[in-house]
Parts: sequence; structure tokens; C-alpha cells
Amino acid sequence: MNKFKGFLKDNIWYSAIYFLAMICVIGFYCLTTKDAEVLYPIFVAVFFYIVYMSVQYIVYSKHLRNIDVLSENKMNIKSSRYEYKKTYDTFNHLHQVYNNQIADMSDKNTMDRRFISGYIHNLKTPVTVSSIIVQRVKAGEIEAANAVDAIDVELMRMNQGLNMLLDIKRLEELEKDYEPSGVDLAEDIRSVINANKTLFINSYVYPKFEGEGSMVFTDSKWNQVLIGQIVSNAVKYSKSSDGENRHIYFEIIKRGKYTELTIRDEGVGIPEYDLQRVFEAFFTGDNGRKGYNSSGIGLYLCKTICNRLGQKIKIENDNGCKVTITYLSKL
Repeated sequence: MNKFKGFLKDNIWYSAIYFLAMICVIGFYCLTTKDAEVLYPIFVAVFFYIVYMSVQYIVYSKHLRNIDVLSENKMNIKSSRYEYKKTYDTFNHLHQVYNNQIADMSDKNTMDRRFISGYIHNLKTPVTVSSIIVQRVKAGEIEAANAVDAIDVELMRMNQGLNMLLDIKRLEELEKDYEPSGVDLAEDIRSVINANKTLFINSYVYPKFEGEGSMVFTDSKWNQVLIGQIVSNAVKYSKSSDGENRHIYFEIIKRGKYTELTIRDEGVGIPEYDLQRVFEAFFTGDNGRKGYNSSGIGLYLCKTICNRLGQKIKIENDNGCKVTITYLSKL
């Protein structure tokens, strides 16, 4: 009953105009025709009005049913009327856009939760180690000077983890924080080496820089984050427990309009069966399972930065691990 009332209300102006026109036509007919028949034209007019309104009511009812179907997220709806078809197509498009946005937000929230939970787990390790060192100092098992050095290493690990987490969050706004310009690649490398001086010394891993400086198109701040993450990984997988010195080699090679930066370490390398997946988020691989305290985020961060900056990155084994970053040269 509500549907029928709604139909009459939606068509009240059409009905009023129709009957007004009918009265005018029949009135004119009666005034201009002697002994005019009135009931027959009235009957015909009312008959066609009822037929027309019945067809319209059927279409109207079907349209309302389609609206109910739309509300149930069932999108396969067809209509012979163009205006209704356009309405359904618009609803379908908006619904698809809405679903895509919901899916993207869900994926982002899931990724954020995994990032945060993973880093909380990683940060617990240096906190636990520092606590154990303090307890051993109190028990007189180790000297305070040695404990300070050990705690300094753990604090450095915590700082690296926090910086990476901040870089990941900032990466979402990279487009707003990106200023491409001509950058001296050698200067960026030296800045990263100086920033990680303590890490190199405490890990008995030392940098060696070969090649000339080269101007490339990139963003210096994000480029240093990229190189710094590769350096952090190289040190992590290169340091030895016996105190033997090892090296990380930096080399700049110009190839026409492109410039390649290779960073090679003398570490354990990456198993061949893991090479295809090292840039996936949270993939730790065989090395991560062997106790290298891998979060599976570092190389994912590097790949994401390179994609945003229009650079290429590849990783391979070469008496350790070799990472190659390809930049567009500034001629």
C-alpha cells in the first residue's frame, strides 16, 4: 500500500495535467459540436490513462525492487529504461569505488599493525639484552666499562629500529616530501658512512669507497635512507663473532645516461632460492630463521623507495651480497 501511495504521489502532477487536458479537449468538443457524445471520449481517455498508469506502476515497482537489490550488494541489475539504467550503473560504479577504498584501507591497516607489532618484537631484544647486562654488572660478572660498550651497541640497534619505523611511516607521504634534483652520489655515500661510523667500528666492518663522484637525479634525503638501510643490512650479515675485520665496498659506475651504485659486503650472502622474494614485506628467508634478527622490512623499504623515486634496484650473490642501484645521470 505504501508503494502504491508513493507511486500516486510521484505521478500527481502528470495525472493533474492529463485530466486538465482531457477536460479542456472534451469541453471544446462539446462547445463546437451539436449533440456531442460526452461519455464515450471520457471513457476512452480514462481507459488509456489506466492502461498507461498500470504499465508505469509495473516499471515503478520493478525499479523499487532493484533498489532493494542494490541495498543487498547484488549488482547484476538490468533495466529497459535509460534513466534507470544510468542510475544503476552509477550505483555500481560508486559501490565498486567504495569497496576498493575499503579494501585499500584494510590492507594498509593490516600492514601497519604488522609493522608495529614486528618492530615492538624486535625492540624487545635489545631491551632484554641491556637488562641482562645490567644484572651481570650488579652481580660483578662483568666490568662496568665493558657493559657500557655492550649497552651502547644495543641502544644503537634500538635507534636503527625506531628510525626505520619512522621512515616507513614517512614513506606514505613521500610524494609530498620529494624534491628531485641533481645530487652528488659520492657525497650521499660519505654522509651515510659518517652517520654509521659507530656501527662500523663496533661490528668490525669497514667501508671502502671506489670510483668518482657522479651527479644523479634523486632526492638526497630519501637516497640516504635507501643507502643507509642497505649498509645496515650489509653490516648485520657481515660482522663476525671472532672479531675478524671485514669490508663493505662502494663503487660508482657510469653507463651512458645512467649511473650504477654497487654496495657489496663480505657476509653470508642470500640463498639462491630466497633471492626472488627478498623485496617482499616481512620476508626473512633462511638467514632470518638462522638468528640474524631480521624483520623482513629493510629490503621492502628499499624497493618501495626506488619505485617511488624512479630508480631500479637488484640484489645478487658475489662473495657475499651485492646490491646495485641504478640512477638517471645528470649530464
